[in-house]
Amino acid sequence: MEKLEMIHSIRKRFPGEVKPTITSIKYCQDASSAYLEISHVNRLKPQYFSLSHIGGEILKDENGNDADIIPMFNPEQDIVDNAGILLYLDVYSFMLCIGAIFKKDAINRIANSHGI
Repeated sequence: MEKLEMIHSIRKRFPGEVKPTITSIKYCQDASSAYLEISHVNRLKPQYFSLSHIGGEILKDENGNDADIIPMFNPEQDIVDNAGILLYLDVYSFMLCIGAIFKKDAINRIANSHGI
């Protein structure tokens, strides 16, 4: 299992929007999965959020129909490359993936700016 600390990069990317109780956000990957490990001041154990469900490129069959979705985070790629993909998602996509890191007012503002 590889882990990469991202809290400083995420706080820099989203200034003032990440919950202040979060002390660590680690991007984690192994040969078959990708997830975030999030630690909080008041919790003894970290929370885990799977990223395996997040799709990237859509593959088409011979008739042009959607056949499959390639996962966005490829465990065969370098952990830094995969973490970079996550970090550079637009704010709305990032919120949909791991909204649990954002303050409530940030979630409302992001959702409202996208007509939700």
